[in-house]
Amino acid sequence: MAQEKLLDVVDLSITTNVAGQVRSVLSGVTFDMGPREALGIIGRSGSGKSVLAKALIGWIDLPLRVTSGRVGFAGTDLLRADGKTLHSLRGKRISYVGSDPTTIFDPTVSIGDQIAEKLRAVRPEIGKREAMDRVLELFELVRIPEARMRLGELPSKFSGGMIQRAAIVDAVISDAELLIADNVTQSLD
Repeated sequence: MAQEKLLDVVDLSITTNVAGQVRSVLSGVTFDMGPREALGIIGRSGSGKSVLAKALIGWIDLPLRVTSGRVGFAGTDLLRADGKTLHSLRGKRISYVGSDPTTIFDPTVSIGDQIAEKLRAVRPEIGKREAMDRVLELFELVRIPEARMRLGELPSKFSGGMIQRAAIVDAVISDAELLIADNVTQSLD
């Protein structure tokens, strides 16, 4: 029996228009992944790794343009899906953690509360206390120092490495089927 495909990328090509000149960013990218599989993409700076990561969640905006291909996730082409469909997938079935965690957290709300709220949005049957306990467990797992105290702190109190670890917790808290990690070790200390 053939393994079911969770992610199916076929002939993905993306260009950009820089000063009136069209340049290829990705050309003919094809791969697939089944559930519980991992894939690492390596390449030089500027080779298109982050563009690929964003294409995998349907975040391609101008000046980038998809010129061909398909990004299938569980039967949905993410490049052609409407906003409502993408919203229903992102954060629930697909999680993304980028290389710049400073932009994902509200600076006026504690990080613990923000992540617990995300978990409760995905799984409303979980109470606030249970959600916060799960955030604490994950903070400890990614080795955030003094994890219990950090739950109540604002993002400005976290070092670059700690905020990146919190972003990883934010991405994995929902137990999504697909986790896309874009250069997540860049700011770890």
